[in-house]
Amino acid sequence: SPSAGTLQWTTRSTRLYRVEDTNQMPIGVSGAWDAFGATYGPYSSSPQEISLPGIPDPTHVYRVKSVLPLSP
Repeated sequence: SPSAGTLQWTTRSTRLYRVEDTNQMPIGVSGAWDAFGATYGPYSSSPQEISLPGIPDPTHVYRVKSVLPLSP
């Protein structure tokens, strides 16, 4: 089974987050970012940390993107 790695990022209580990855270099030139797993949040404290299987993969670059702003 793949090992798990940890991602940590600054959060806001009015946002949901999605982890994305790519193995295309240079980033953004050859291909799109792919969603990696579910949507996370909202969180009441910051920073947040999650463990995901298969991270880190040395052939991929990861980012956490905010999505769907929530109503105040």
